[in-house]
Amino acid sequence: MVCSLQVCYFFQTSCLVFFVWISSINLFHGNRT
Repeated sequence: MVCSLQVCYFFQTSCLVFFVWISSINLFHGNRT
């Protein structure tokens, strides 16, 4: 169960980082235009 929890936490963190990364790219391109 601990492993499952770790995977869930890791997946959640990855999703958050990915979302922030995409938002930053969109913001960057939006400012350039």
